[in-house]
Amino acid sequence: QMCIRDRAKYIKAVTDRIMVDHKGVVPSDYNTLVAMPGLGPKMIHLFMQCADGVVTGIGVDTHVHRIARRFNWTPPTTNTPEATRVALEAWLPKDKWAEINELLVGLGQTICRPVNPNCGECAVSNICPNAFKEGPKRSPKKAVPVVDIEAIVLGTKRARK
Repeated sequence: QMCIRDRAKYIKAVTDRIMVDHKGVVPSDYNTLVAMPGLGPKMIHLFMQCADGVVTGIGVDTHVHRIARRFNWTPPTTNTPEATRVALEAWLPKDKWAEINELLVGLGQTICRPVNPNCGECAVSNICPNAFKEGPKRSPKKAVPVVDIEAIVLGTKRARK
């Protein structure tokens, strides 16, 4: 994950490059954009879709990645958002690419959270292969020894009742 200082540095570098190399006009070519510092596939796909109305791929963030895994839309070996993007684009019809990010990000932020997903509120829990399988992970409670605090504080030994 990028820290805020890194993001600011990349934003500055990208804007400088756009001003110098492209005369202030943001390129509309995927390969040109991906060569710029700090711009990855997710941001470029979303930018091109929003700015130019051109769908070049699926913008996969942590929410889309997590939900695609929970829905078994990707193989279990798909461990990164970029691998998830490739897997989704292999089978999801291209006319659905534009809407999948918005749908899954919203779901992932509100209901299908990384920890303790709220499956009871989910409209698709009836078809989700992992619905209600994840819950609070609690370790078994250890036996806590009984301690006579009063005896410790007063320095006395009392018989237990």
